[in-house]
Formats: sequence, structure tokens, C-alpha cells
Amino acid sequence: MDNLSHFCCWNSECPDNGKKGVGNLSVTGRYGPGRERRMLRCRTCKTRFSERKGTPLFGAHLDSLTVESVLERIVEGRGIREVGRLSGLHRDTVTRYRRLVENNVGSIPQLKRKRKVLNVALFLETSHSYARETLHGIRSYVREHGPWKIRFSEQGRGVEPPPWLAHWKGDGILARMENDRLARAIDETGLPVVDVSCYRLLPSMPSVEPDPLEIARLAVDHLLERGLKHFGFCGVPGVPWSDLRGSSFARLVAEIGHDCHLYRRTVVQPISSSWNIDKTAIARWIRSLPKPVGILGAWDGCALQVLEVCRNLNVAVPDEVAVLGVDDDDLLCDLADPSLSSIKCSAHQVGYHAASLLDQMMAGKDVPPDIAMVRPAGVVARQSTDLLAIDDQLVSDALRFIRDHACEGIQVCDVLKIVPLSRRVLETRFKTAVGYSPHEAIVRLQLRTIKEFLTETDLSLATIATKSGFNHLNYMCKLFKQKTGFTPGEFRARNRSKN
Repeated sequence: MDNLSHFCCWNSECPDNGKKGVGNLSVTGRYGPGRERRMLRCRTCKTRFSERKGTPLFGAHLDSLTVESVLERIVEGRGIREVGRLSGLHRDTVTRYRRLVENNVGSIPQLKRKRKVLNVALFLETSHSYARETLHGIRSYVREHGPWKIRFSEQGRGVEPPPWLAHWKGDGILARMENDRLARAIDETGLPVVDVSCYRLLPSMPSVEPDPLEIARLAVDHLLERGLKHFGFCGVPGVPWSDLRGSSFARLVAEIGHDCHLYRRTVVQPISSSWNIDKTAIARWIRSLPKPVGILGAWDGCALQVLEVCRNLNVAVPDEVAVLGVDDDDLLCDLADPSLSSIKCSAHQVGYHAASLLDQMMAGKDVPPDIAMVRPAGVVARQSTDLLAIDDQLVSDALRFIRDHACEGIQVCDVLKIVPLSRRVLETRFKTAVGYSPHEAIVRLQLRTIKEFLTETDLSLATIATKSGFNHLNYMCKLFKQKTGFTPGEFRARNRSKN
């Protein structure tokens, strides 16, 4: 039985005009997409009319959810261009619905007339690209879901909390908390807080950070593809994200049967003074390493110091030491000599997701104090890792050909055209040199490309299959599920939710 108590007859000459809940209405039929809209009939005057009569939905050709979303954003006070961009509609369509709202807003009292402006404090430094990209992610969320009034505090590591914080009347805080004094001051406000560091100084609050295991996995795969068999990590003991990246990197290197040589600086000092480390100690460590070796720096600044020491020692980069950083500060990486390869950490997604969590908390929703791990975007390869450290020249030629053409649909028979070897000999020498077959080398690069497309774009699976070198979508999906344990759709949804 349809509940029609909130409808009324719109015939101005009907005795029951405008009266709700008097039992004069019945449903005579349904119409529209999916026949979801009802036609009503007044028993008193025999008039038939749509249930949407007298509302902004009357005459709408869009589905109900889209119309309601557009109307809600208009009533919140958002501009026509913004509503059109968020809803994917032409501005003329939005303008028409805005006029409907202006004429009928009294008939939709459940919609807010103006959204409350939330006061949010940001405690992040802007001295490096990762922090700035995090701020860009926060800004993107605010533009889409605001309005927020931002109080920004340039917060270097180790500084005292600002005096105004104790008396600030705000709604929430986003902070990179890396010292106890700031953490205590923020905790004492009693406000919703989301942390974007991995120090976890407030374990009762949710935290968002780059995934250290995935960073290490990208580093190991990248250096292995260069034919390297010796590995090193240069980091800072006692700094949580450095320790996590180093331990993850060492563990993954051990799993493939190689040793990881760890450099841990012994002088305890603020990480902000990253250019003042003991380069003499790093020089001794680099001299002691077997060559050629691939070194992962805990962050770009650390990797740049390794490059400087190698230059002072006349150690060839990348032929003797291949160097990989983390964070992809493109200005610093491009200015380095040679230019520095680096892992891009998806800091934009860190900021966006942290802002989303804070918005939920400020709305009164229960957000568990979990650590949200954001998958890194990938490796940005530059000169510092541009090598193939393989003694077998023919295998090196084959691997370079695979790296350059893996996503063009090549097969092992195509590789054999550029090396004068039989398939059996190539596979034997290839496995001896790098630990896996030519076919697996092709598949690894194709899978990496598929993951990047799934995570970073909205391309269809058919387009991704073509761009990754697959002639058949079904085969790509089957292979992806076999290698990763997820279908492409599941992988995209899983990593989009993280990011």
C-alpha cells in the first residue's frame, strides 16, 4: 500500500486542493525510467497528476539521485560552474534547476539553505614537495566538499605549539605531529584530529601515511630490473618512517635471497638538518659495499647526500652505485647530477583522504583510530638508476629490449630476433643472470603498467588491455587475477579506497 499522506491535489478548483492526508488520492499508474514515478488521481475532482507536481523534480529528465544531488548543492550555495563540474552536467542544465529551486525551495525543507563553514587548523610544513602535495590534496577536498575556513600554521619539526591553539574555537585539526609537545597541545583541544605523519604520537586518532611496504616493493622491483644483486639502504634510526622503509626493504631483499647492507647514521640530530650528516661515515660505508650496488635513500634528501658522497669519491653513478630516493621532489631530483630517480608517494591522496576522514569526524561520525596506508604512485626513473648491471651482454640487450617494448604486445620470439640465441639458451642464461625467464620479465612490466592505469586513471579495462600490450581483455583479466589475487576491478576499487 502506497503512503500518499504527504501529497495533495493541485487542482485549484478542487475542494481538497492543498489538503494532505485526507485519503482522496490513489495511484493510477507508473511512468519514467524504470517506471519509478507514480501518477496520482484525486477521487474528489478526478484530476490526474504526477507525484512530482509542485516540486523541483517536476519535468526533470535526470534520475532522482542526480537531481537531488544537484538541488542539494545549489541550496548549499554552491556556484553554477562548481555544481556542473561536480555533477558532470552542462551549466545550462544546472541553471534551469537553480531557477526551479528559487521558485520551489519552500517545498523541499529537508535541504539546508546554507552549509556551516567549518574552522580547521592545519599544522604542516611547506619546506619540501611531499608536504606541499599533501596541502594540495587537502585543498582539493575542501573545494569539492567545503566550505572550510583554514587557519594555517607553518609547523617545522621540533617547534613549540603556537600560543593561540589553547584558546582556539575551531572544529577540527589536520596535523603532521612529530614532537610530543605539539601532540599534547593538540590533544588537549579535545577537537577531532587526523594525523598525517607516521609517528603515531596520538594513537587514539586516525592517521594517514604512505605505505612503507609498497614503497620498498617498488624499490626492490626497480633495482632488480636493472640486474642488481647487491642492495643497500641509507636512513635515519629512530625516525619511524625511515625505520619502516628500511626494515621493509631489507626484508623483501632477503626474501629473494640477497643481502641488504644498512647504513644507520650514529649522530642523533634533527632531521631538518639533513645536509649536515657525517659524510665521512657514509663514504666509509659506500667504499665497503660490493659493486655494483643499488641504494635506496629513506627520502630524496638522503639519496642526494649519497650522490654527493659518490661524486666526492669518484664512484660512478649509476654504473657502480645506483641511487633511488623517495618522495619525488621533482625540482631537487632534476637538479641533481646525475638526476635522481625517486618513488612518488601519492601525497595528494594522503591529504585528500585525511581531509575526508576529518570531515566525517566533524560531522559526528565514528571514525576508528586506524592507520590508512596510501599506495605510492610509482617510480619516476631518471639517470641515477639508468643501468643494466648484467655481465652477460646478450641478456642485457634482451632485458633492455623488453623494458622498452613490453607493452607493445611482444613475445619471447620477438626478443629472439635481437639476440643470436636459441630460446632454450636465452632462457637459461636469462634465469642465471636475473633469476626469472624472459616471459616473466615481460609479464612483470605489463602488470606494473596495468596497476598504474588502474590506480591513477579512469580508463576502461579494454583500453588498459590495449595500452598494456594485450590483444584480449579476458586474457589480461585472467592473468591479472592469477598474479595478484584480485580482478582488475577489485584492485581498482581496493586501491582507490586507500587513495
